[in-house]
Amino acid sequence: MSAPFKLHRETAGHGLPIEEKFGYAGALRIGDTVHIAGQLARDAHGNQVPGPLAAKLAVAYDNIASLLAKLDLPMDRVVQAQIHVDVPIAANREVIRAVSSHRLHLAEVALTVVQVTGLNDADGMVEISAVADAGRKQEEGKMAANPATRSYSMAHSYAARMS
Repeated sequence: MSAPFKLHRETAGHGLPIEEKFGYAGALRIGDTVHIAGQLARDAHGNQVPGPLAAKLAVAYDNIASLLAKLDLPMDRVVQAQIHVDVPIAANREVIRAVSSHRLHLAEVALTVVQVTGLNDADGMVEISAVADAGRKQEEGKMAANPATRSYSMAHSYAARMS
């Protein structure tokens, strides 16, 4: 009987007491994929950062960048992001677009924005989770070698409308 296959897992966190209390990792790397748990606008001490949505988005993105850096990855490796906001999307679309486009290559990221009725922090306003590719970076302008793989235009995507 062979031993069961065990995935190699690498984790990164901010070193906050809440991570230990609840036993979760801010980022989990399995193979070439990094899953980043929802990041709030919390400072280095775990306190919610006050301010408008733009400031909170920037801090949440900073927290994602910090976790990726601990795994030796830059922000441009993010391939998917999901933004949860507890404020009306329609009234805040431009703020979300402006801050997100400054931090992500929107045309290269599968982006979802979801309005929710509440977040972990009552005054949080935003939580961002993400997925990053930790594998070999594709050369710019090159298409996938597999002919069955298709490239799709982002012209009609949500990300394009946010740009």
